[in-house]
Amino acid sequence: MKLSSAYILEQLKKEYRVQDQNKISGEDGFFRPLFCLDHEKESAGHIKICAAETAASGEGWEQDVLWILCGSGKSSISAPYIQITGSDTKNAVSLEASILNSIQRMFDRCDEWERKLQKEVLTGKNLQTILQFSAEFLENPLLVMGLDFSLLGEYGTNAMPEKTRLFRSDGIDMEAMNTLMQSAEYQKMQESRDVVLFPEYINGVRSLNRNLFPEGKNVCRVVMHEWNRTFTEGDRCLFKVLADYLEIFLTYSSALTGEDALASIFETILKDRTADYMEMSRRLSVYGWNSQHTYLCLLLQLTYLNQQNLSTNAICQYIKQKFPQSVSLVLEGEIVTFFNLTLLEKDEEEVGSVLTYFIRDSYLKAGYSRCVKGHMYFRRQFVQARMALDVGSRNRPYVWIHHFDQVVLPYIMEQTTRRLPASMICHQNLLKLKAADEKNKSEYMKTLKTYLDVNLSATRAAEELFIHRSTFLYRLEKIKEILQSDLDDPDEIFYLNFSFRLLEQEEALEE
Repeated sequence: MKLSSAYILEQLKKEYRVQDQNKISGEDGFFRPLFCLDHEKESAGHIKICAAETAASGEGWEQDVLWILCGSGKSSISAPYIQITGSDTKNAVSLEASILNSIQRMFDRCDEWERKLQKEVLTGKNLQTILQFSAEFLENPLLVMGLDFSLLGEYGTNAMPEKTRLFRSDGIDMEAMNTLMQSAEYQKMQESRDVVLFPEYINGVRSLNRNLFPEGKNVCRVVMHEWNRTFTEGDRCLFKVLADYLEIFLTYSSALTGEDALASIFETILKDRTADYMEMSRRLSVYGWNSQHTYLCLLLQLTYLNQQNLSTNAICQYIKQKFPQSVSLVLEGEIVTFFNLTLLEKDEEEVGSVLTYFIRDSYLKAGYSRCVKGHMYFRRQFVQARMALDVGSRNRPYVWIHHFDQVVLPYIMEQTTRRLPASMICHQNLLKLKAADEKNKSEYMKTLKTYLDVNLSATRAAEELFIHRSTFLYRLEKIKEILQSDLDDPDEIFYLNFSFRLLEQEEALEE
């Protein structure tokens, strides 16, 4: 392993008095130390230790070496160096020997950590173990997350206050996630392999971040939070080492390839019309989702406002966190969620109340199906949720949440007028009544509509119209005459009510 000059300097300062330094960086790297004997030029890339007086000339010094100069005196060399004048605790041996031993111990500690990394990479089994011993070595919390904001593993973050954590006990912090994705730092490192420092303003604590490219694909990121101790320039070197090993580990492990079995079953149900429902039902029962349970379907659509700031996977994770007995999957860019209300011990209203503000604040649009018992109606529930979202969005575009029962009648009317206009479908004599109003400036249509709305109560209709009851009865007789009906047939009453709806819809579309 190579260690950066910044890391070497930081560790030496804990034991020795540093007088001077030159060209110290967290981006370089050097091998284990050697004594410099008679200015011999060998082993480029190593750390070399020598007396400070030998560097007075400033000539003939290798540039690809980190020089440790021992003793006082002014050096004029241009190569990277650290000058140490002594130690308050190490007087028994020469300064050069003492420094050599100290640096060797630095390498021993780092090499031991690297051996653990190599062991876990070879097994390819436990990401959590890697994060645990690495967080302890680096003395700060670590996490690995997908770029879709899925949490792959973390260690040490539980000690941080919830307000500073992206992944909280109740799910992902959507506000913090949006702030993060809109930051310049996040945009800067989209396809970068560099270590990027995210500032404190994003979530209250600084963090080092580096993208990981398992199999050459930028799919996840390792993050170290500045919590237990303040970051130093030397952290970058070790953080890069960790990132490189994690990249190899994730290439050959199953951490990125896990599949939700329930989601797979529902994807088959929704996408494969030839799927064997009995087999699907049997498989669902294996996971405790039996045919006697009651289910609810939710369809979520990402709007233009959040296409860049919200991840479908993050939404799925949030819902799963709130409702463990649910399953979410992404179909054609939209999120479909089925809730097992029986296992959740909740009803539709309780589910909706939890998600209402999340849907609104995340600029999502939602369609809910009806609650249905059994396994045979999942696809139809999905159609209901789709219908709720589509019809509801057309009729009330500024409303975020739509329920199937709210759109049934508008849907029926839409289907009814798909081939013929409302004027060719509605009650023929109602059109005569409308024509009479237009010709005579009467209010027969309004009177009839009010009469139907109050369930054929003459008294209430007169009150609603602010006319005398006898006036109303006179109008009603004229209306019956034009309609050629006594208004006592339930089917005709239904037809007239429906005709009014059709005409109202047609007028709204013409506006």
